[in-house]
Amino acid sequence: MNYKLNIEKEYVLPVSPKCISVDHVLGLVESLYSVGGMADVSYINDVTDVDIDVLPHAIDISERLGLISYNNGDLLLTDFGKKIAMTHHLEVRDLLKEKISTLQPIKDIIKKSRDSNNILTEDEVYQILSRYYGEEEIGKALKCISMWLFFFEIAYWDYEEGVLIVRNKIQ
Repeated sequence: MNYKLNIEKEYVLPVSPKCISVDHVLGLVESLYSVGGMADVSYINDVTDVDIDVLPHAIDISERLGLISYNNGDLLLTDFGKKIAMTHHLEVRDLLKEKISTLQPIKDIIKKSRDSNNILTEDEVYQILSRYYGEEEIGKALKCISMWLFFFEIAYWDYEEGVLIVRNKIQ
């Protein structure tokens, strides 16, 4: 397997063919921690038995967030990754929230919300998502990105008003 981090442009959270969730990323970190903090990608793939469409993306996201480093087929848990692996899941939110807000389209959602009094209409959210995902992926993207926003308490939907409310303080 060949995994290569694309560092030339901003990273966009993958949603297809599968939504890469927070659980995938944290599961990779915890799996790597459980085997001593360093392992070959093939070994982690065998141990986790994760879908082939998930692992490369979970590696990319984990590396982008500074949780792991990848070199010549080996994964190495960073000091920050070890800290995340040993931290209670409620504290993980606070430790990762700022880093998560650098991933697209979360970054654009936060930016646009600052220009819109922290409230985005459904159309505005769809417009942002359409910059990164094809028309056939928009529904998946909305669900997937919403999971990230909710987990990290960055935003929530006000279903009565039909708007996404982004919290004032992104730590």
